[in-house]
Amino acid sequence: MGNIFFLLLAFIGVINTTYLIIKRRKGKAPICPLRGDCAMVLNSKYTKTFGIHNDVIGLAYFIAVLLTPVVVLATLIYGSDETFALGITTLTLLIGTFVAIHVGTFLATVMTIRLLYVQFFIIKKMCFWCLISSFCVLGMTAMLMPSLVTDISNFLSASAG
Repeated sequence: MGNIFFLLLAFIGVINTTYLIIKRRKGKAPICPLRGDCAMVLNSKYTKTFGIHNDVIGLAYFIAVLLTPVVVLATLIYGSDETFALGITTLTLLIGTFVAIHVGTFLATVMTIRLLYVQFFIIKKMCFWCLISSFCVLGMTAMLMPSLVTDISNFLSASAG
């Protein structure tokens, strides 16, 4: 059930960030249902990170999360020793995917906390759509943390023995 909810949050994130990208590309402010000021937040100097729009970064993260089951399915279908392009095995692909999801979720969480801080304490305006993205990322982080702690604990136990 937790995995489905995790993927559901990622799917909501894709819809949410896609909506923001479409509105931005059309030059229109999104509807802000909570009497916030989405336009002020989305047009602030904080709308980009390293020159890339935050909604694009979010969309890339949410899509990457949604692609994870495809990698898992490929591993189940082809087995862990099947070799693909560049000599990458399905097991290597699977391990790399899980590491990327954990690292990506950590970075998404740091970015989310930063952007929430900007909304609450610097701009002092809220964007409903930004809060939806924040809810998705933080919800996914909360779901991922117990498995990460278990994985690290198991790795350290195996390394010590």
